[in-house]
Amino acid sequence: MQINKTALNAIVFCAIILFLLIFLMKPFLSIWLLFAGAAFYLALSLHPKKITIPFILGLSLVVYTPYIATKIPWYVLGNDKPQYLGFMRDLMQGDFWQSISAQPEVVSFLLLKISAEIFGPTNDAFALIFLLSFGSFIIGTYKIYPAASVAFIALFLASSVSFNIFGNTIRQGLALSFFLLALSQTDRKKILYVALAVFSHFSSFIIIPYIMLKPILLKMNSRLILMVATALFILGYLLPEIMSNLSFAWSYLEKKRSLYVEYESTESGAARITFFLSFFIVFASRLRSINNLFNESHKIKPTHQYAMESLYSVTLYLFFILLLTMQISDFFARFYLYYFTFSMLYITVYIYTRRNAYIRISGVSLLILYAFYSMIKNMSYFSLFYCGSSSDYMFDSWLEINKCF
Repeated sequence: MQINKTALNAIVFCAIILFLLIFLMKPFLSIWLLFAGAAFYLALSLHPKKITIPFILGLSLVVYTPYIATKIPWYVLGNDKPQYLGFMRDLMQGDFWQSISAQPEVVSFLLLKISAEIFGPTNDAFALIFLLSFGSFIIGTYKIYPAASVAFIALFLASSVSFNIFGNTIRQGLALSFFLLALSQTDRKKILYVALAVFSHFSSFIIIPYIMLKPILLKMNSRLILMVATALFILGYLLPEIMSNLSFAWSYLEKKRSLYVEYESTESGAARITFFLSFFIVFASRLRSINNLFNESHKIKPTHQYAMESLYSVTLYLFFILLLTMQISDFFARFYLYYFTFSMLYITVYIYTRRNAYIRISGVSLLILYAFYSMIKNMSYFSLFYCGSSSDYMFDSWLEINKCF
């Protein structure tokens, strides 16, 4: 028995050394192989060792930080990095409160100032922002349902949403992270996280009514959901005209209104397909016949059940909002980022809470396959990241990556 135990320990030790060598030589590829392996392992084992999940999520944070932080600050359409560098310079040179007097987003600008004061307006400052922002996002995801967090993070990092909010519209990424933390809370901390989200990116203010509407949303039956959705979709055709004739005394809101109404986003077309497909899955998951077909969920903790109900209700709420605003493309594109995150996390948790292991494995297989496809497509599409050589990042070693800084 002692020989077998020694041999097993030797195999585990060699496996760890081999992984570390591969991780040093090919960090991006190794983390994705780890994502896939861990996602399937967690689908089979509902009670993994506690250190397993945080370790993998922590590695993903380390691997993606240089990819996001070394984005090229070219003045091209859709690249906000030059704007954030300008914010950093202004915040370093002038009084903080005077610099943000026209902006309600105190939390995100404070983070910009702190990062700039420590590192200056450099890639290192963006690395710190990403570490704090995406680190909070990971914690929120883990708190909602640990076993599903690895598969969801893989799916999320592969999507264009992650590149947009954590690599571009930074403030909205910070707001999303705080909202995820809020969804996992059952006490008064929820209000604190919601407030932090709103003052990170003011657009997140639109999610607040969901908190009051949550009991109503959870009680809505299928027929009522379809009736409300149809009415809002029809009403949405009148919304652009209504907003065109509006004006706001507060210059900040007026600026945002003009942006949403006049700017034509090119990102909303493909997103609409995912929008309807993901909601169909979320909607179907609440039907009794579908739950019977795919097994009722196994017993989960009350806090996780609360988080599931929160994810469902906020997804339904945002579904209604996006149906109403679908004809305003920039509005749809901006708030779709929230919707995609909450709906996909709900779907991932739903898969991991099924009793039947075959159903869990089948669901995870679809998620991972889609994540790999999306990752390969987006790594070549977002060419401004990693010093303008996104696809190279997939095969570079840490030594080559550090040269990019």
